[in-house]
Amino acid sequence: MLNIAKTVAEDGQIKHYYPYPDDREGLEVKVFRAIKGGLSWPGPDSPGYYIILGEEDRQILMGKKERGKLILFTEKMLPSVFPDVFCRHVTDDCALTYCKNIYTNMEVEEKRISDQVQFYREWKYRKEVTMGNLQEAPYGDNFTVGTSLIRQWIDDGLLELPNDSLAYKQLINFGRKDLDTSDVEERFFALNALRFVIASFHKSGGSGVLGFRPQRQQIPGPERRGNARF
Repeated sequence: MLNIAKTVAEDGQIKHYYPYPDDREGLEVKVFRAIKGGLSWPGPDSPGYYIILGEEDRQILMGKKERGKLILFTEKMLPSVFPDVFCRHVTDDCALTYCKNIYTNMEVEEKRISDQVQFYREWKYRKEVTMGNLQEAPYGDNFTVGTSLIRQWIDDGLLELPNDSLAYKQLINFGRKDLDTSDVEERFFALNALRFVIASFHKSGGSGVLGFRPQRQQIPGPERRGNARF
């Protein structure tokens, strides 16, 4: 649950101010280099889902800015509810976290998706909402590349998902055999949104690190027997 008291964007950084967990006076500040989201559209057989991540701001080493670890701010699964309700949830959380862009796959022939993209943009325009702008996700049509990037960022110690998050639960149940199924994006809707936002971070400078290497999160293999980990 988001508990951000104040957000300030200045000098190429985004600062979140949080109440101290032990009720001390004042606010704790956390600094981020970028904040982005990923979105998987609701469909007949799957809910809508979005996830918002922030990249921690790291020091400059050897004249180069280091990549920061990605922090999960919020994720939300919404059933196929009225489109305006979905839009409101997405943009409210984007405004709270200062997430300007949310990445998804828009270059599809499926009318269901194109209609939702158009409705979202028109809704934002009517409400004069400035956050949560839709952007085409890199590798949006390639689930295999997207999940490989998720693994790369985990292996580099730059992505760690809370064990109780839906994204984590789908990740540990995802295996190579799932890539061969036609409904992989619908069944693994959280991974679908996660791959969009990870690809956008990757494209903005790669996941390479110099001297800094956080502890890597250990991801167990799929719980379903006979499905090798991706």
